[in-house]
Amino acid sequence: MLETGIVNKDTQPSGNKPKIPVQKRSRERVARILDAAEDILRESGVPAVTSHAVAERASVPPSSVYQFFPTRDAILVALAQNVIGHVQPYYDRGLAAATIRQWPDIIYMITEVGQKFYSDHPYVAPLIIGSYRTTDIYATDKSFNEQMAQQLLETFDQYFQLPPIDNIEHKFLVVIEIADAVWAISLRADGMITDEFNTEAQRAILGYLSNYLPPILPQK
Repeated sequence: MLETGIVNKDTQPSGNKPKIPVQKRSRERVARILDAAEDILRESGVPAVTSHAVAERASVPPSSVYQFFPTRDAILVALAQNVIGHVQPYYDRGLAAATIRQWPDIIYMITEVGQKFYSDHPYVAPLIIGSYRTTDIYATDKSFNEQMAQQLLETFDQYFQLPPIDNIEHKFLVVIEIADAVWAISLRADGMITDEFNTEAQRAILGYLSNYLPPILPQK
């Protein structure tokens, strides 16, 4: 999830975006390249993901990698896009298993979902919210955060009658960014999102939303 973590400002967006293949054979080759890149990321971390290492692991010539991923950062952007797509099933399962009595229960659910996702994918956190996040990955994460904020708002609206709030979509985007920011601190301090820092994220979000929501919302 994920926005006020570290961004590598030295990396410029232009030229670092993956090219989208059209032909089936090209799509299959890109899928093989990204599978290889994710394997390297999982086994050895972000520094080991280089164009030549990915080409060797995918058993394709380096030119094939460069055809779709002009730079190493383009590979990392594509990896971030792929991995972020894995979050949705976690949200769906978390919501299905949650007991929602009042609105803080939704916050507990979404933060526990995020912690669980990063716990299951520890190699991803440094790329998404850590020190390896480039400007382009930041943009990818920002777009995803906006989608998650909208989904969180819809979840609130599903269970409760919300009061009129100016620019409510932005308020829920801030919720997602607060979680990212606290998780990024935990990652720097402990190399993972700890229970202690996840509790801190919950407290920060509840405190923020209490400026706009009453302690008890009418249920639908």
